[in-house]
Amino acid sequence: MVRYPHIEGIIKSIENLHQERSAEQAPFIIEAKSRGTAYYQKYNITDEMWVERKINDGVTGPPTLFPNGEEWIDEETEEEMSGLKKWPNTDNFVSRSKEEDGIDALAWYRSFHYEPIQKWGIYMLDKGIYHLAEIFEGQYEQSEVTPETRQECIHDAVNLLYYHELFHFYTDLTAANLEISESRSMYVDYFQKRYPNGWLESDGAPSDIPAKLEEALANEFARKKTITKRSQQYKDTLKEFMERQPNGYAQWDAVRHYQKWYPGLSQLGERLLNEGSPLPQYMHVRALEDAIHRSYEWQVPVYIVDTIPENIYRFASFKKFDIISISDNAKKLLNKLKNPILKKKFYAKVDKLRGQTVRYDRNLSPLQKPGWWKYNLGKSGDSHGNPRIILYESYGGWSVEWVGKHTDYDKWRANQGM
Repeated sequence: MVRYPHIEGIIKSIENLHQERSAEQAPFIIEAKSRGTAYYQKYNITDEMWVERKINDGVTGPPTLFPNGEEWIDEETEEEMSGLKKWPNTDNFVSRSKEEDGIDALAWYRSFHYEPIQKWGIYMLDKGIYHLAEIFEGQYEQSEVTPETRQECIHDAVNLLYYHELFHFYTDLTAANLEISESRSMYVDYFQKRYPNGWLESDGAPSDIPAKLEEALANEFARKKTITKRSQQYKDTLKEFMERQPNGYAQWDAVRHYQKWYPGLSQLGERLLNEGSPLPQYMHVRALEDAIHRSYEWQVPVYIVDTIPENIYRFASFKKFDIISISDNAKKLLNKLKNPILKKKFYAKVDKLRGQTVRYDRNLSPLQKPGWWKYNLGKSGDSHGNPRIILYESYGGWSVEWVGKHTDYDKWRANQGM
């Protein structure tokens, strides 16, 4: 079985190569300014907040993100609602940058070939997620839009952004593997000189990718990862979004899976190798194919960049329910409950959650205090009092802090300042 080395060891090897190179050798690592508000403020004159939060410790794959949201009573059904009533305004912030940098204006990958190295990883802009989620909402009729469909659109946006940027990581990793193998710098020269050039006719390759082959491949990688068992409406909305992106990004179809995918990977590998002249067409560069493996996913840092000051739009991420304990206070409240069915529902739900990684559960939502969560055991009009569970998340796991009827929950929340 193939063993995939830990990314920290690969980065350390690149640092060693950079330090040990001769004065005549090209650098393996260069200084690079981190993206900040200035990237977007070339089109905006208002000051924006910019807070970077790491969100994916030990989690494989795209993070599952939920906005804090808000609570209200539906005027027609009188049912308690939670989630987002409307999207934040994002178009003025990201649209002009998206015209130049496509999907990478909404999220981006920072290479470990750049100093400061500790800032490497995938960055997702909060407004970028919301901007793409609102585009995905276009697949629904207005009458179909609910807080739940909005949450699904957020999931779809996060997944697409994550996998696009993950492909950029695989390109970075491929270059590092080649650099270690051949003891010469490749990534810095590639990104500065060959990244924008795409596929050229002189390579004997298709001429319909006018620029940035890597972006075409990244979009196709993300598209393929996110369309399984999805509706035609979703696929059409995704296709329209991709076709409106700049050159390179919009040519994902020219490297489509099962058609031009592997030749595309080979051409990108050839550009990383930088051999000076094109390789013969019969030669296939497998370096990128070999680097793409899911075992690396949990090792890639993922950050959320908060730029929206309103708390209802702040994202929280899901973690595994590996341990759920019941606090002494919750045990006392359970003993006071006279309804045996409600007690049974409570223990059944806690037992089901234990040991699971819940990727999406519309009954679970964050409260207005870090680490505190509400779980709805019932719905409006529930004969058992529309019960609630309050959970607290800490590094030691999860603990049940409160359980009771909805009317008592309102009093508890008021007392706790939530």
